Amino acid sequence: MAPPSLVDICLESLIAHVEHLSDLNNIPPDLLKKIIPCLGAQELARLEEATADLSEYSNDRWIQLYESTFGEEDFNHARQELINYGEQFSWGSLFRARSSLLKTKVTAHEDLVESLSASYEEGESSRRKRSAKMVSNMYSRSERVEEIPRVLNKLSPCYNKKQIPKTIHWGRPWPSPSKVRSVEVAVHRITETAVSRSLPDDETEK
Repeated sequence: MAPPSLVDICLESLIAHVEHLSDLNNIPPDLLKKIIPCLGAQELARLEEATADLSEYSNDRWIQLYESTFGEEDFNHARQELINYGEQFSWGSLFRARSSLLKTKVTAHEDLVESLSASYEEGESSRRKRSAKMVSNMYSRSERVEEIPRVLNKLSPCYNKKQIPKTIHWGRPWPSPSKVRSVEVAVHRITETAVSRSLPDDETEK
């Protein structure tokens, strides 16, 4: 096997370090045909802008890059558009325009997602604040239990307060409807007893 020629060695080194090239102005056409197929879109666009005219050598590479980047369907549509417009645009300009449009759409989508996320977080924060405010304004379970003797005392001021427990303990689970009804009946009886005791004897007999 013959060793690689000096030209091949230089060409391999040139392709490996293509990012350091400022332009391709002084490179022979036969070498350009070997270098350009190895370039990516970013490097090709940079060198094409810095070189006098690469369209003759770069067009085929732009076609490959367009199809591999955007897919066969998009490529066929772009090729038909070029035919309709009489090939007034190069594949390089089409690639750059398509990339710019795609980047704009991606940016708009990201902005929309960010805006929706911010709105959702703001709504959740507002909802949590309202819930916290409602809970802070409510009586706790122990406060509600302690309130019952005070209400009973207000309903029956003449009733012997020693008979009313200072604390009423509610068991778990929450009382059934029948137990709640029993409590209501008891409260009613306590109220009637207190009222009857507060009236004079002659009015009670009536």
